[in-house]
Amino acid sequence: MDLYHLCQNCWLTTGHNHERILLYLTFIAWVAESFGKRRKTSWGQFTKLFEVSNTKANDKQKSILKYLVEMASNIPWIDMSDFKHDKDVLAHLNDILKYRNLLVNEITMEMTKIRDNIDEKDVAEVDNFKDGDPNKDKFPQVGDGIKNEKQINNNTTPDMEQKFETGRCVSHKNNDVAYDRNEKKYSRRFKRERRDWTVPKVKSHKRIADESDNIIIEHPDLDCEDLTEHDIPDEDVEKYVKSEHEVKRLKLFDAQSEFDN
Repeated sequence: MDLYHLCQNCWLTTGHNHERILLYLTFIAWVAESFGKRRKTSWGQFTKLFEVSNTKANDKQKSILKYLVEMASNIPWIDMSDFKHDKDVLAHLNDILKYRNLLVNEITMEMTKIRDNIDEKDVAEVDNFKDGDPNKDKFPQVGDGIKNEKQINNNTTPDMEQKFETGRCVSHKNNDVAYDRNEKKYSRRFKRERRDWTVPKVKSHKRIADESDNIIIEHPDLDCEDLTEHDIPDEDVEKYVKSEHEVKRLKLFDAQSEFDN
């Protein structure tokens, strides 16, 4: 599993079938367990020996062996001149895995120290405030808000508390009344606007004709049989009938207007 985590941290297992990766890592661990006897065993011989599927692993084999060689180059007690092929690195597989675990532990310890130093710094700042740091007056002290609140509560009298409660109740009551008023106001406004938006009903032609029959006509010559509401009384006829001279003058005016245009 250490070998799998090592390859996983280096993104060598990303985007590949995990079963095939685990099978090939098993082959590497099997060769490394007895490298002197199994160094010449190939991947094809391993699959036939254990009767597993023989999948192509050349590209993945080169990538993993290349990374193991780079890890081995950082270990002081491994002599890289002994490597004739990349596969020779499997003789030091245990050392590589131990070195990897050592690096992980060192990084974890460093991160823990950094976090502890930050915590200690925060504790030291709080202690300075408690012990009377010269700059403590520049900053609010821990618990000042609680002390001030307690002091205010201790100074209040029963009458003041009663007034405060009464004022709070009145405030809530006024808010409720205002809310009810606003709700009624907007409700009335909505109904009024909705009424204004209503499309007026269109009267049919027959209904209009029936209603026109009931119109009361105020006309001085009501005795005429053919009288309608469109007729003009005799005394108003002169307002609409023009003389012959006036008709000619209007015709000349219209003709001159057309000529000018």
